[in-house]
Amino acid sequence: MASTKSTIKDRPLGRGQLQAIALSFVVAGLGLSLCLTALPRFLAAAHRLPANGVLDRLANGDPVSNSRLVRAERALGNSLAVHRQSQTHNDLARINLQQALQGDLASAQAAVWLAASAEQQRRALAKSPANSYGWLRLSHLALLQGGVHEAQKSGAVAAFLQSRAQSPFFDSLLWRHLDFALLFWPVLQPSQRALQQPLIVTAAGRSAWRLAKMAEQRHVVAGVRQALQPSDALLANFDQHYLHRIRP
Repeated sequence: MASTKSTIKDRPLGRGQLQAIALSFVVAGLGLSLCLTALPRFLAAAHRLPANGVLDRLANGDPVSNSRLVRAERALGNSLAVHRQSQTHNDLARINLQQALQGDLASAQAAVWLAASAEQQRRALAKSPANSYGWLRLSHLALLQGGVHEAQKSGAVAAFLQSRAQSPFFDSLLWRHLDFALLFWPVLQPSQRALQQPLIVTAAGRSAWRLAKMAEQRHVVAGVRQALQPSDALLANFDQHYLHRIRP
């Protein structure tokens, strides 16, 4: 029997097949791109692992040894070398501040740590400015470096006002904001004091006893009473708690 030759010739790929092949290449390219994008984040997260436990302990108010702070500082620095993230800058600022607080604040080394903390905090805020906690830490750092009398020049007041502007009625920061406001009261301008009235009024509604205690400690009773003048009830309640505190 004579052999038969195939009469079926190679057909060119159809339009649908070409589109499917092109789509598969696009999907593969996107997958590779996503992997390459995620890799620095993954490596950065791996580098910072030794710092996570330290930060948790600080958040809980637990003591942390100087050696662990050093390891955490190194871990966060390695993480930043791989991938710069606002949160990592923020965490490194927290570690550097703690290093300064655990030593002699009047020492040259503490000054280095405070400066490093402020620099890291500014970098974090440059990336994520809507961070009320970060602005308040920057205010605290400027306060530690320059004191209350230099709070306007050092930027401590400006950073505090930025923190208030980002979260004017954030419950978790209410009393910390109030403490800073009363601490800065002697150097605040009249317009800056007026901005604190809603904060004082809110605090009076939450706990007049706590407000009276803080006002007495910061020697700002007159300022607090003036802020409460529009509300007879709040002012009377504040006065009652304040008089009870100073009654012999």
